[in-house]
Formats: sequence, structure tokens, C-alpha cells
Amino acid sequence: MPAHLFAVAVDWYGPSYSLTQARRLGQENQVEECLYVGYEPSGKERSYVGISKNISARLTTGHDVLGTWPDESFELWIGIVVSQSEPGRKPSSSPKIHSEALHFAEYATAFFVETSENQRKVQSPPKRSGILFNRWFKLEPNWPRHRKRPNTNWPDFIEYDQDERTGRNVYFGGRVEPFSDL
Repeated sequence: MPAHLFAVAVDWYGPSYSLTQARRLGQENQVEECLYVGYEPSGKERSYVGISKNISARLTTGHDVLGTWPDESFELWIGIVVSQSEPGRKPSSSPKIHSEALHFAEYATAFFVETSENQRKVQSPPKRSGILFNRWFKLEPNWPRHRKRPNTNWPDFIEYDQDERTGRNVYFGGRVEPFSDL
């Protein structure tokens, strides 16, 4: 892997079964910058990943994708970036709406999981090399870990090398999905 490899770890909390439930979870836990993934486990195969700085304003029925999905027809997970940010001081003249780690996590998830509703982000790989490590936690006191990933198509680990134009989804238990000529 290249020396400029970007490593991001995300802790996912869920599932919630409505925008209201997810929004309340975010508010109660003072979630600010986050990712969220919604998918239909019923077999209809709709899925979407997004980012937000204000979960209260974003996860509403006015959401352009998830707002049309009926409650209880999908699972929604809130993801918090828990890895350190990139070192170095950020120039004050160029404020960013979202952190680079959050953008990378969203882009890598959309592209490598092939979410159905993120049309622009599934057409080309992320703009930089990196790895994304996912962990899942239950919505219970003390946030215990889920024993396995919530969806069979959601990898535990995503790796992408922009220079080599290769990537892979890694699933704990031995399954690996390689990608080449990206």
C-alpha cells in the first residue's frame, strides 16, 4: 500500500427502524458529525449512505432518499468516526463542512458496498487510497458489540489502493471480494 494510505475506523450503532428513532438516538447521545446507512433487509435491496453535521435536521421525513421509506421497512445505522484525524494544522482560510475521514468513509462505503441510492458515488472509487474498518454496537446500555455484521453485504474492512487501482472487501470469517482495474 502507498505511504499516503488513509485509515478510518467507524463505530456503527443500531439498528433503528425509523428516522424518528435514529434522530432521537442521535439527540440523546449528542451526535454531531456522523455517517448513516439505511438499507431494506426485506430483499428489495435499496440502500443508502449519507453524512451529516446535524442529525436532528437531516434524519427527517424531508430527507431526499430515506424520507420516502416507510418506518419498519428498513434498518438505519449511525456511524461515528473514532479514528484520529489527519495530522497537521488545517488552513483557516478553507473551512470544510465535513471532515476528510467522514467523506472517505461515506465514499468507500457507497462504492465498495454498491449502495443502490448513491448513484454518483458508486460510479468511481474514492479519490484517495485508504482503509475503512467497521465495528457494530447494539442500542443497549453499555453499547455491547454485535456478534456479527448487520448485513452480509457490508464488509468488516475495506481496502483501496488508488495507485494500483485495486481494492477489496474483507469479511471476518475468511470471505474476501477483490476489485481490480477500478
